[in-house]
Amino acid sequence: MLCSEICIPPPGRHPHQSQMTSVITLFLVFSFMALLLSAILSATMINGLLAQQIRQIGIMKAIGARTRQITGLYLVLIVLLGMAASLIGVPLGIAAGRGFTGVIAQLLNLEIYSDVVPAWVYLVLILMGILIPLLVALDPILKATRTTVRETLNDYGISRDASASTYGTAGSAAFDFLTTP
Repeated sequence: MLCSEICIPPPGRHPHQSQMTSVITLFLVFSFMALLLSAILSATMINGLLAQQIRQIGIMKAIGARTRQITGLYLVLIVLLGMAASLIGVPLGIAAGRGFTGVIAQLLNLEIYSDVVPAWVYLVLILMGILIPLLVALDPILKATRTTVRETLNDYGISRDASASTYGTAGSAAFDFLTTP
């Protein structure tokens, strides 16, 4: 076998630098996509929660609760949910990252000497797990808590004719048939 060319990487550069750069770029793209999708999921969950509880907000206001108190109540709920999700998700994510790092290191013929994660990474992940849902939920919470008592108690959901237009006459007969024992 005849060797016609030898490729030597530039000094200070790993021979698999281009592959590692591609993998890291792929990780960053997927990380930002996951972050965006989790923010959308949080916003959807909060909007659904507030849509279900709009009349309860009106009742709380009718008996004397102030907008600031109701807003604080929902913000504390979001912070607690974010803390619970972070306490569950961060250790699982770190464990999955360590496993995936081992696979990538084996594929690129690298040896990982330490898989210690710095403390600031844990802090950033927990803060992101709390602050992103809080920031995403702030607008829907403020909109829901700033509505008047009359508007909240007159809330019909999607439209005023929601009960009539959802099933219609034939649909309600079919629904009644399905629910009778």
